[in-house]
Amino acid sequence: MKKNTVSGILLGVSIFFTLVLLIYSILLINWKSEALQNRLDALEERMENDRLSMEQYRESLAADLDDIRTVSGEMAELIDSESRLIQDEHRRSGNRLAGQIRTGFANVDERFNGLEQIVVPGEAQPVRVPGGRIETIDLQIIRAMREGIAAFEIRRFPDAVQSFKSVLDLDPDHREAQLYTSISLYYQNKNNLRQRRDTKNLLTAVLDREPGNTIVLETLADIAAEEGSWNEAILFYRRRVELSAAGAEVYGQAGFACLYAGKIQDSIDYFAQAIGRDPAESHYYYGAGRAYEISGNTSRAAELYRQCLARNPEHSEARKGYEALKTQ
Repeated sequence: MKKNTVSGILLGVSIFFTLVLLIYSILLINWKSEALQNRLDALEERMENDRLSMEQYRESLAADLDDIRTVSGEMAELIDSESRLIQDEHRRSGNRLAGQIRTGFANVDERFNGLEQIVVPGEAQPVRVPGGRIETIDLQIIRAMREGIAAFEIRRFPDAVQSFKSVLDLDPDHREAQLYTSISLYYQNKNNLRQRRDTKNLLTAVLDREPGNTIVLETLADIAAEEGSWNEAILFYRRRVELSAAGAEVYGQAGFACLYAGKIQDSIDYFAQAIGRDPAESHYYYGAGRAYEISGNTSRAAELYRQCLARNPEHSEARKGYEALKTQ
């Protein structure tokens, strides 16, 4: 009986501890399940936040891309417009210089007219020229200079350089050929900083010897404008127009230099001179309109923009300015 009692007690203790262990296991499982569920909930919440953040990032990126496309379009349009303006300025500059070179050689054409039958090409000979003087000339040099000038006029700068260099092969000290070779190389390679520097140094040396050389003054002004040295460009343009009457291109470029330098009244005066000399050139009306708009005279600016568009309906900058002023 005593043995049965002990066995019963042991069985009861065993059942008790088994129940305790079972309860503990159930509680442990519940706790771990709850902890795991909390982690899963936190992970799910974080994933949802990441998804929302990603959507916001995508929306922000899409907005930024739209802004970039808008700005890129505006920049492309602006660059295209500025490129056309620069090309127009370069074309007028080249035509102006070509005209002045032709003028400089007009006397040569007159003095040596008809000498082709007298002078052996490529040989320097003493020849009696009109007026009775005896001069030693080389017809090949004259022809090469003429060919260089003709090529320069139509902006075939490589051909112009070749012609002028053929003169230098015959006469390395030919100053005009040296000068025009440098000018042609500059207009051929305007983005070549070394060529620009070399041309500027040569022209500066020429200007020291010949302070009244209008071609040198205009080219130095163009170089200064290309470098954005507007005040320096204005000084060269001013010296140029003070020497003698100049073409509309000189006054027009001086007007733009003053406009970019903030000298608005000088810009207006130069554009007035340019328009008076070449009323058909739309670019001068645009520059004058821009100057008047900056000065606050919007009615005059709108009228000048309108006149610019009447001469060149494709002038996008003038159209922008005109449309903007019409809505005010």
